[in-house]
Amino acid sequence: MSTTPPPTPDRQPNVSSQQHVPTAPPQYSAPPRYTPQDGVVVLPASQSKTLGIVSVVLGGLALLLSIIPLFSFLLAISSVVCAIIALVRRMGRKLLPLLGIGLSVLGLVIATIVTVVAVNLALEQGGF
Repeated sequence: MSTTPPPTPDRQPNVSSQQHVPTAPPQYSAPPRYTPQDGVVVLPASQSKTLGIVSVVLGGLALLLSIIPLFSFLLAISSVVCAIIALVRRMGRKLLPLLGIGLSVLGLVIATIVTVVAVNLALEQGGF
């Protein structure tokens, strides 16, 4: 049984004199800038997404506050305007603006029903 003696300080294993030097990562150029054509202003997708989110928030508030008719009408109209602007820009997905329009329409329908019922009740009781 042959055993090799452990390395002694003067007999270190063969280590190459070259050490691995890390290199810098490759440098990438900036993405190309696209110039607007035909007078179309190109905005980043994040701004269009922001309008979609604003549309959903305003539509949700219009739906939640549909028992306050005038306030709900203003919120719903604002939501529809933001959604239409986001759809016209066509940057990003269409889900958020369409969801905002849906919530706004639902809020408008409920606010209209609440207004009609309130006016009928007031007329029956002689409030007007």
